[in-house]
Amino acid sequence: MRLLFNADVSSLFQGAGLVLLVNAFGQLIVFFVQAALARIMGVEEYGVYSYVYSWLNILLIFSLVGFDTAVVRFLPAYRANEEWQKAHGMFVFSRWAVFGTSLVVALTAAIIIYFLEVSLPLKNTFWAACIILPIWAQFRVYHGILQALNAVVYSQLLLTIVRPLIFIVLMLTGFYFFSSTVNSVQAIWLHIISMLLLLIISWRIVRALAPQQLLNSHSNFRIREWMRVSLPLSFVYGMRLLLNSTDIILVGILLGTAEAGIYTVASRIAQLMLFGNSASNAVMAPLISELFEKQEFGRLQQTVTAACWFSVGTALLIGGIIFVGSNILLGFYGEGFLDGKSVLLILGATQILNAGTGPVGHLLNMTGHQDVNSKMLAVTAILNLILNYPAILHWGIAGAAIVTGMVGLLKAIWAWYEVRRRIQINSSIVHTFSQ
Repeated sequence: MRLLFNADVSSLFQGAGLVLLVNAFGQLIVFFVQAALARIMGVEEYGVYSYVYSWLNILLIFSLVGFDTAVVRFLPAYRANEEWQKAHGMFVFSRWAVFGTSLVVALTAAIIIYFLEVSLPLKNTFWAACIILPIWAQFRVYHGILQALNAVVYSQLLLTIVRPLIFIVLMLTGFYFFSSTVNSVQAIWLHIISMLLLLIISWRIVRALAPQQLLNSHSNFRIREWMRVSLPLSFVYGMRLLLNSTDIILVGILLGTAEAGIYTVASRIAQLMLFGNSASNAVMAPLISELFEKQEFGRLQQTVTAACWFSVGTALLIGGIIFVGSNILLGFYGEGFLDGKSVLLILGATQILNAGTGPVGHLLNMTGHQDVNSKMLAVTAILNLILNYPAILHWGIAGAAIVTGMVGLLKAIWAWYEVRRRIQINSSIVHTFSQ
């Protein structure tokens, strides 16, 4: 077994290590915030909140139109070739396109909710979520721009630490001046205010870090070229989110919002095993685009292999801690959430296996194969929807976890095969043993 440490690999480990520390600290904050909210709100009210939040994530995909990822795809390439007019055009157009689309999506969703026959608390929570949508979408574009500028630590710091800290301050302030309880609508309003403050901070950081050539150049708008990439990317992430949210939404529809809340908590804890994967992917995305543009496939293979080992190692370490302390972790949210232990163990096991296939999604998206990725995600998302329905009816939330975990693993293996066939890169840890 041989793992080569070149400058790219060292840069990857340093960058991913910093992002991992930021994510770990941020997720620790988020864990306690969500546990506090769950205890304060109760299983039923927290279920409404988490159910609406799942739908909000889906609406966000339609609002972004893929530009949060398109900026990561194009800006590093433009910067490498010093095509500053194209870079400035992308910088301007991505923000305005997302702003306009998010307003349309938010208004449409608000009108649809008005005519649906749902409970008033659920309806009010949905309406509050529509308000946050344009703000959140705009922040996600700035988050992508920071990634494209290789300011990954800043982007993750804002998302995983600054955001929950602002939320905590607002929540404690609300407790002090108003009341000691929080319902689902109030929780969403806290997110609205915190996200608005976060957007202002992001804008200032981007203005400070962006090259002057990017900020001051004339715009060269390549809208048709960008849309040919952004729309498939939007579909890719829409299908990925549908794949990841189908279980929660169907649990809410078939079993009720209380069960959806329990499932959401277990699912979020299981996702902690992807710390290393998320950290390495954040660093890898612009690097893949740059190395592929330069056709330096040897460097790309070495870096991808290192990223995969980083993901697997952290997944095993965090997974072991979670499996041993599952009762304690779930108990933080309240006694009622202990029913999600089977979900946590099932999803956690599949997360570790997924990490072993490497950054397959980014390898396809950043090398012009986003159409292939979108087709795979569409097939697996539909399969997940079809299989989840009977599984939930027969086995409850454990059935949702089994189907979702296995379908996710199937997609990861399929994507690994397509990366190997189309880019000639072996993204899995198996490549290390075959050298």
